[in-house]
Amino acid sequence: MGWFNDIFSKDAENWLFRKLAATQTPEMRQHTIIEADGGYLSIRLKSMRIVKTRSGFNKFYPTVHSHLELSYIGSGTAKFNVVTTPTNLVELDGKNVDKVINVNRTLLDSVPYRGGNVKLEIGLFSIQEDNLASPFITLLTKMSKLGGVSFISAALPYVEPLEEGIKLLTGSDVKQKLEIGVCTELNEISTGLFVVMRANDNDVDVSKLSIKGDEFALIDRSGKPVKDYPYMVFEIAASDKRADFFKIPDIASAYNDLRKAVQTNDFEKVKEAKNFFRVILLTSPDLLTKDAQNIFNQVDKEVNEIMNTTQVNLAPRELMPLDHVKL
Repeated sequence: MGWFNDIFSKDAENWLFRKLAATQTPEMRQHTIIEADGGYLSIRLKSMRIVKTRSGFNKFYPTVHSHLELSYIGSGTAKFNVVTTPTNLVELDGKNVDKVINVNRTLLDSVPYRGGNVKLEIGLFSIQEDNLASPFITLLTKMSKLGGVSFISAALPYVEPLEEGIKLLTGSDVKQKLEIGVCTELNEISTGLFVVMRANDNDVDVSKLSIKGDEFALIDRSGKPVKDYPYMVFEIAASDKRADFFKIPDIASAYNDLRKAVQTNDFEKVKEAKNFFRVILLTSPDLLTKDAQNIFNQVDKEVNEIMNTTQVNLAPRELMPLDHVKL
């Protein structure tokens, strides 16, 4: 596993991790199995509750760290690391942490699910202010955004520096506490809402809890909020289409080269640029094969139409913007 495994093994004693049935969730969110190459996977942290862990007026920085691993095209493993300090959690003091926070933080966004296991590590830490300068957290947060949670090609260069930074952040020399977390390997991926709570099955019957509306707070059967245990609620979702495919960096670059080649009216240059664009599409770790082929078919048809128009001495058209391609 990633950076979280050792910490979780030491700190997690009586924690539970459960799926929530559709009847327990807003809008009756069903659990649907995601098949290999069957969709784009997204994971979002929806809410969390932290309880009072420090006395007095000591300020601390609550930080959420996630480490996700899944297979991508070929034999590689894509890793996504996210570090965040939600705006409404910054510099809380020890007397004002007993609350539910609606986070809605994207940890993974529309990444092709190729099959196999998904490793999931999400932790909420509280780090005392005098043991860690806030600029360090800010730096890691910015690096997370640069690495992204959507494009494998963008995330790869940031994997190692982020993992090293997180190790420093949660190292033994820093006074920190793991409030709540999940460290697991999912071998069957299904959509829906999940809860991880610092409690054991004898204390809490999760089947009798439900999610309250847009706040994603846990409530009992009488409608009262769960107050005695820290928890996180997160969602796994899937889509059969990737609406932002035209933003994938290497695909956008190859398509721009193709558009320029079309403007030259040089058949050899167009053929070369089109073949390169096809290779980039079909080998992209950020697209399912069916979508890559669909995109190329539409682009290929228009390129051929434009080049045929040029042959009969009509004014050449410009190749359409990539975001005009329909999936």
